[in-house]
Amino acid sequence: MTKFVPPTLEVYSVNYDTCIEQLCYLNNLKYTDGFEIYWSPRNLDRKDWNVKLFKMHGSVIWFESQTKEYVKIPIQTFIEGKETKLKLITGEDLTPLLIYPMQKWQYIEPLTELQLMLKKRLIDEGTKILVVVGYSFRDDYIIRMLWDAARVNNDLRIVLVNPSSQEIFDRKLKFLDDGKTPSRLADRVVCLPYPFRTIVHHLKNAYLRSLENCVGMEKDFIKLEKLGGKSDWQQLLKVCIDCEFSTKTEMVFEERIGNQWLEIKSWTGENAPEKIRLCMKAFLHSSVSRDEFESKWIYRMNKLFEFTNIDNLMADVDADKFSLGFHLGTDFVNSVRICETIDKLIAEAHQKADLLGDDLAKKMNETIVKRALNRLDAFKGYLGLFSPHMRWTDYFKLRANSQPDMARAVASRNLENLRDLMLETERNMLKTVLQGQSFTFGH
Repeated sequence: MTKFVPPTLEVYSVNYDTCIEQLCYLNNLKYTDGFEIYWSPRNLDRKDWNVKLFKMHGSVIWFESQTKEYVKIPIQTFIEGKETKLKLITGEDLTPLLIYPMQKWQYIEPLTELQLMLKKRLIDEGTKILVVVGYSFRDDYIIRMLWDAARVNNDLRIVLVNPSSQEIFDRKLKFLDDGKTPSRLADRVVCLPYPFRTIVHHLKNAYLRSLENCVGMEKDFIKLEKLGGKSDWQQLLKVCIDCEFSTKTEMVFEERIGNQWLEIKSWTGENAPEKIRLCMKAFLHSSVSRDEFESKWIYRMNKLFEFTNIDNLMADVDADKFSLGFHLGTDFVNSVRICETIDKLIAEAHQKADLLGDDLAKKMNETIVKRALNRLDAFKGYLGLFSPHMRWTDYFKLRANSQPDMARAVASRNLENLRDLMLETERNMLKTVLQGQSFTFGH
């Protein structure tokens, strides 16, 4: 939490514990929860706090008197596991000010006022992003408040940080009560399926900044096109993928870019390695989240790798050495350049595993991701046998069984025959590695 302050962080919590209060105390952060000793909501209007804490369901240190006074007493009310009765100096009994899950709602001034404050904040046009951590949305009134706010505040986006974020979004926020009609939040929620402890360091400076850029960039692009200009939707796609905004990513791809983005005709001119890396990042997110787009990203990555077809295998040959690679349009993409791209794809997977943590990383390995990574390793293992300019003597050692015919071709300086013999050998080898005609991530 301390990564987000100052100047002021607003925290809306449905927990009763005092973890946030203690965190503020330990980090010398000025905070208010609306109490002095008695309930004084004007404190929440002041701007000189590092943290404003809105405890929507009450707190273990909030109490209600018999005369409906609301007071905060920061002490433990349980001694040796038994609840201790508290009284005011007036002799009035105090009862804990808490609303438990599934408890019938009743009017209690601080809690009702806190609801109104949350609603006011959500519909405020200055509110751009709501970060929700570890909450499963068991409270219908909060869900409806968000649906209503999304109708009023077009700029509102929600970031769910929870290992089950996608499931929560699909079940609680995406559709209205009938389970079929999309809510106004259907394309405004970013699901980050990670533990908070691993994602917190990246949240503000990476994910939230990218999300702000995404929203602003989309507005600018739409405005530009209305004026007759041309927008770089590929750049927006990258930003959407960087902040793992999967619903918006899909919209940009389907409505603004289209499948021609996948029809690469050169390796560098169309920045094919970057396209493949972006697809891998989106695929990893979809696979871990178990969202509806996983199969689409597998298809897109396979389209970008189609050029690795066995028939496209080629070699740049001279009398002493050769370079092995694939034909792509007007480019010759050698094995080293492909290996560099595969390294980046594997690095994306490792980064995802780090964010998931040891326990949840198993979730990724149980999916198609593991099979995809194994295939990448096998493909890289094959390509890694060849240096950028491999000497024929080293190649003969590698393929000893093919040495006599090739050696005669070298001796006769028949380079065309030598190339054909080598390519025939490697196509047979590569077909075994790829288990088909071209590299695929599998299904």
